[in-house]
Amino acid sequence: MGQWLKTLTGSMCVITILMHLLPGGKFTKYIRFYAGLLFFLMAIRPIMNFFTGEGEFERLLQLEFLKEEYYDMETSIAGMEELKSDQVAEAYRSELYRQIQAMADSYGISVTEMELKFDGGDGYLLEKIEIVTEAGAGEQDCEALKDELSGLYMVEKRDILIKNRRGQR
Repeated sequence: MGQWLKTLTGSMCVITILMHLLPGGKFTKYIRFYAGLLFFLMAIRPIMNFFTGEGEFERLLQLEFLKEEYYDMETSIAGMEELKSDQVAEAYRSELYRQIQAMADSYGISVTEMELKFDGGDGYLLEKIEIVTEAGAGEQDCEALKDELSGLYMVEKRDILIKNRRGQR
């Protein structure tokens, strides 16, 4: 309340000084009108605050804006998580291809095509491995590769198919 009185008194002083500094003329009535309007709005402010709850409306409005911003941020984060999950899944699959290629190379098996099938759930569980090799791959090397793939990736041996260009092994 004390601040309101100080503001009101200071405003009256500024308006009075402004009226004395300006030369009397056709603008005096406009300045007096706008100064009176400003003074009226400043005088009625405490009454308006009483009816609206001392800034409660502004706080509610600000709270609604914050809620909306939070919702927007939450949805954008969800979109980023999906993007991040997709990127992680792609990197995981690329690494599996690279590892299996390196294992086949270590057995002297030249891979021409490779297909990895993942489960429908989270997409990270390897279910089936199909490899197509050049015609010169040995039977023992292919069986050793199957054993290693089965043990490392927990895939049943029957779900690991190694074919050469002429047929299945």
